[in-house]
Amino acid sequence: MPIAVIVCGVLLVLLGIAGYSVSDAKNPVTALIPAGWGILLIVPGIIAQAKPGLRKHGMHAAAGLALLGLLMAGGRLAMVLADDKPDSTLGVLSLAGMALICGVLLALCIKSFVDARRARSS
Repeated sequence: MPIAVIVCGVLLVLLGIAGYSVSDAKNPVTALIPAGWGILLIVPGIIAQAKPGLRKHGMHAAAGLALLGLLMAGGRLAMVLADDKPDSTLGVLSLAGMALICGVLLALCIKSFVDARRARSS
């Protein structure tokens, strides 16, 4: 599971860098928000991979970050789509990509937690 967290973090970093590099906005720094969130996700993934004793804590931190990322990106996406005319298609795609990646990671984390609980009770 730590590898999945690291991969999702890297995907978010790539999404942020891609959004920043193709943005034509005056201040494209906000396009790097997924990259920053990806770095935040990579850290507990690396910790969980490197220190088996901290795996449980690292995975719970990653699940929390995935939930927050999903809520932030999904909430902002809903607000942008509620407008009659969104400012940029790139922004919408970036928000949708971040929400999707964080949602998939959260689902994987929940499945992993359920599987671990079942394995301990058997």
